[in-house]
Amino acid sequence: HGCAKNLIDSELMLGKLAQNGYKITLDETKADIVIIRAHGEPPETFEYLNKNNIKYKDCTCVNVRYIHKLVMENSERGYNVIVIGKYGKKTGVMHPEVYGTLGYIKSKAILIEDEQDLDKLQIETNKAYLVCQTTFNSNKADCLISKITQIYKDKNIELISNKSVCPAQKNINKSSLELAQNCDLMIV
Repeated sequence: HGCAKNLIDSELMLGKLAQNGYKITLDETKADIVIIRAHGEPPETFEYLNKNNIKYKDCTCVNVRYIHKLVMENSERGYNVIVIGKYGKKTGVMHPEVYGTLGYIKSKAILIEDEQDLDKLQIETNKAYLVCQTTFNSNKADCLISKITQIYKDKNIELISNKSVCPAQKNINKSSLELAQNCDLMIV
């Protein structure tokens, strides 16, 4: 039901854009304007658009934009940055939000998707800054943050942790669990 609803919503949105004079194209050479989606993009994308005089509308989510600012500032201050998110370990395709966020990190980035990645926590500086993909599973993020916090505490390394999972994602996780408890079968 949810997938069908999202597909219908997408078709309605495309129809509304077309009614307002927007032409949807995947060929950037024919585009009048490029829409940057909510997941954001790395700085190189904006540099390319500006260099080639391509008009764009930046629709990056304010929460994602804030994460970009935080990772850039903290990486410039010498923090290793830990990003909890879907970097494509199982699918081979990095989540677009993680891809965009990596572009703002000026120091070493450590990508964590699950507990098996915790061995990547090589200590190169005495301080680290942690963020989460905003659409990452909130419960999974809690578990990973707890384990990472303990690892850094045991090694006496400063860790600033920012559980940057979007509140909407937390609500989706909570309501999905509640719904699943009242169903014999649930397909997501």
